[in-house]
Amino acid sequence: MNKKIIVNTLALYSRQALVVLINLYVVRIVLNELGVSDYGVYNVILGVTAIFSFIPSAMTVSVQRQFVFSIEKGRESLKRCFSSCLVIYLLMIALSSMLFFTFGSFFVKEYLVIPEQRLSPALTLFYFSIVIFILSIATSLLTSLVISHENMKVYAILSVIEALLKLMSAFILAYEIEDKLITYGALVMLSSLIVFMLYNVACIKYYKKYRISIIGFDKQLFVDTVKFSSWTLFGFFTSVLRTHATTLLINQWFNPVVVAARVISNTISSQLMIFANNLNVSLYPPIVRNYANKDVNGVNTILIEGSKISFFLVWLLALPMLVETEFFLKVWLVTPPVDSISFTRLALIEALLMSLGLVVGSAARATGKIKKYELILGAVQILTFVVTVFVLYIGYPAYSVFVIGIVTNLIMLFLRLCILQFLMGFSMKAFISKVLPTVSFMVITSSVFSVFLRQEFQNGWARVVVTLFIGTFFSFLVMYKYGLSAELKIKLKSKLIDWIRR
Repeated sequence: MNKKIIVNTLALYSRQALVVLINLYVVRIVLNELGVSDYGVYNVILGVTAIFSFIPSAMTVSVQRQFVFSIEKGRESLKRCFSSCLVIYLLMIALSSMLFFTFGSFFVKEYLVIPEQRLSPALTLFYFSIVIFILSIATSLLTSLVISHENMKVYAILSVIEALLKLMSAFILAYEIEDKLITYGALVMLSSLIVFMLYNVACIKYYKKYRISIIGFDKQLFVDTVKFSSWTLFGFFTSVLRTHATTLLINQWFNPVVVAARVISNTISSQLMIFANNLNVSLYPPIVRNYANKDVNGVNTILIEGSKISFFLVWLLALPMLVETEFFLKVWLVTPPVDSISFTRLALIEALLMSLGLVVGSAARATGKIKKYELILGAVQILTFVVTVFVLYIGYPAYSVFVIGIVTNLIMLFLRLCILQFLMGFSMKAFISKVLPTVSFMVITSSVFSVFLRQEFQNGWARVVVTLFIGTFFSFLVMYKYGLSAELKIKLKSKLIDWIRR
């Protein structure tokens, strides 16, 4: 991995630590101000539009790939690429708006389990969520432009600003407000609008040399992007079906309190996954660039080292959360919902398995030959959703959803490796021999010492601090000694020495 990747990753990680803390604190405030029931309603309503969040997510991956290729070709190529992608995004916004405004309110009224007295505020919140969704699509195009230029400083700063806006929205709920559910929805919508405007300002400032206009529309590029995006959309759709649609299923079989417990556990795991996702964001442009230059060895090196670091970044925070789940939830939420402790532990295990497959997925998408990849993995995720429906239907408890997810992630990691071996000759044996032993040794050593110390200390901050320190120390030790290549160790030492001398 080159120096720019390391710098970008460190920049994202340091800033993202602040974002995660802010986001977790926001959940505490919002849960306290809305109450468990309204918090469950809020997340169920946003879950309706979140089912379609696969659209901006998939398009971001597809458009980033096109932008990276276009940047390599020059200014005019990028100009045509942006104009063509802009047309695609405008079409997506138009179609999704028609869909939501036509059928959305009917779905909310007839199919969601919402207390009757909260139905009217829920409908108002739903219309706010539509605007939030549209803004997320528009923002994702600009985010792709920033990331493709590997300008992670701008991306990280705007992420922090977005988190601070959410924090301000949560603080406002502390005032005497007639309906806090509607107010919070409006504030989140306003925050999304501000973030969109800031991305516009950033792109105008840094990329003004690319004069964007519809005149630069490239029909062939439009068709190629749509073809690539169609399979990516399918893959992301099945992923969202497995997560957000499952939350709606829990709403159908249980109640808003259980939904709140699932949302809290997913919030924790998703915040930890942000670190791995940001690493993946840093790695995707060089993976695409190396593949475009036919440097398969370069791709393989990034993939193996990236997978180990991806797991390490999540494990570093997951370990203390797994060992001290109850303590952290009580400090964070004061009175956590029933089932949130078991849900959180299972969600963290699921996140750790997901972190191992992130970079593998990016490498597969870099080839552009994603039909087989998305079809196979998509079929597994659809099957997972069907199994989840059946399991809940025959009366299994809500935590069974997480168990199914853990098994699914194991299967999908194996399938990703098999498909990548077929697509670009990647050695599955190399991944198994270089990645799995390192992460397994890291998990075993740090876990054993952390659990042992937990038994020796009484419950409280002292035990948490000691557990956190020991777990972090052994994780760093194993990662540095066995997880990093000699070249990367030299670069990290050089970067650390430069930082100390400043």
